[in-house]
Amino acid sequence: MSIDIIRPNLTAIYQQISDAAIRSGRNAADVKLVAVTKYAEWSWIEALHQILCSNEHSVSSLPASEQRERHPGHEPAGSIGSRAIQPPQPSDLSAPLGSSLPASEQRERRPGHEPVGSIGSRAFRPLFGENRPQQLAERQQKLPDVEWHLIGQLQRNKVKLALQHASMIHSVDSVKLLERIAVVGQELHQIPRILIQVNLSREESKSGFDASTIRAEWNDVLSFSDRVHIQGFMTMAAEADDPEAARPVFRELRELRDELRNTAVSQAKCLTLPELSMGMSGDFIPAIEEGATLIRIGSRIFEGL
Repeated sequence: MSIDIIRPNLTAIYQQISDAAIRSGRNAADVKLVAVTKYAEWSWIEALHQILCSNEHSVSSLPASEQRERHPGHEPAGSIGSRAIQPPQPSDLSAPLGSSLPASEQRERRPGHEPVGSIGSRAFRPLFGENRPQQLAERQQKLPDVEWHLIGQLQRNKVKLALQHASMIHSVDSVKLLERIAVVGQELHQIPRILIQVNLSREESKSGFDASTIRAEWNDVLSFSDRVHIQGFMTMAAEADDPEAARPVFRELRELRDELRNTAVSQAKCLTLPELSMGMSGDFIPAIEEGATLIRIGSRIFEGL
């Protein structure tokens, strides 16, 4: 059964998340797994959802000796104390964010621009990622207790559909797209949460601002910050057999985020830019070590199916 293949895959991934966070001196609870369902069959997604929303996928299933070894002052991903990697419980789950909530309730639910997946009322809520707005919309309606992220390229004529169903958009790659998101967000009475996509691998096949362009247009980007929650940045490294080949790209994104966060205009707007979406199935370990807060993993979860 799918569930018997996915469960150990997830356990191994969570162990690697925790180990990478500990090595880099980070709290693994600050790293959120976005399960990418782009190529997954629906039965696989249902199995994944069942695991994440049950008590059976937990670090507590590890031997006691291994649990002790894995917590030297650092809690594993998704943990609060002894509830390490504890999946969502029914009481933890809340209505999907976005256009389904009134604007006033959205503001109440995001005190201090609370980052997605953070500890709090939405702790342990599953995060799923889709590349296409239409498929995301269809799947979000089938699994509304999941927080769905749009991680693929977004065309301006699909912005409304995306905002109606996605809790966060990772792939804002131009000022024009950002402006469209701000306009549609106002029409829907919501303040969208977005990440700015930066192309640091310098590949023509990838979308995103290049580093010099985002620096030059940063003031223009921030002119929309009263209508759009700019949460941070996303990037993709070039495909390579060696995960370490991606490390310079991830380090550059973190350094770019720190640079832009410290500009006068960012300081004036109190932007913290907490989220770094970087790292996929083949390179998420160096991404975590370089500061990733959102890792996008698909094939590793469904490997063997």
